[in-house]
Amino acid sequence: MTEAVAREKILNAVKSLLDEGLPSEKITVRQIAQRAGVGIGTINYHFDTKEKLVFDAIIDRLQGHMVSLIQDQSPADTPAERLKQILVSAAGLVIENGDLTQGDMGTAYYFVPLVRDIYGDSKSELEIKLTAFSLISTLQAVFLKSREFRRYAGMDITDEKQLQETVDTLIRITIPGA
Repeated sequence: MTEAVAREKILNAVKSLLDEGLPSEKITVRQIAQRAGVGIGTINYHFDTKEKLVFDAIIDRLQGHMVSLIQDQSPADTPAERLKQILVSAAGLVIENGDLTQGDMGTAYYFVPLVRDIYGDSKSELEIKLTAFSLISTLQAVFLKSREFRRYAGMDITDEKQLQETVDTLIRITIPGA
C-alpha cells in the first residue's frame, strides 16, 4: 500500500468514526488502526499526534463540505445570499465538530470566488482576497473564543438564529451593500 493510500485510509477511518457520533476525544488510535486496516506505527508515521490526525480529518471533511456547498448553490441566489448560506453552513459543521483551535487560514481561498462574484471587476484581486480573509479570520476568532464572544457581543453562536444574525452582520460590515 502506498503512503498516500495509507494516509487516506487513516483519514477516512477517523471520518467514519466521527460520522458514527463518536466524540473526537473518545476516539483511540487503536480504533483508527483497526478501522483503517493499518498498524499503529503507520498512523504514528503519518501523523504526529492523534489530535493532529483528528484535526486533519475534520478539516478535510470541512473542505469537502465547502466545495460541495459552493458547487450546489442555486443560481437564483444573489452572490451575497450564497456567501451567507455557505458561511452559516460551514459554521454549523465547525460547531458540530468541536474545537478547531489550530485553525486553517487556507479556508479563505474557498471564499475568494464568492467575494469576486459580489464585487465583479470593481475591486482588485488583493482587495477581494483581503475581504475573504477578513470574513474567515473573524469567524474563526468568534469560534475559537466563543465564550468570550458571547460575553462581549451577547451572541451565542451555537444558536442557529444568533449564528445567522452574526454572519449577516459580519457580511454587512465587511462587504457594504451586500
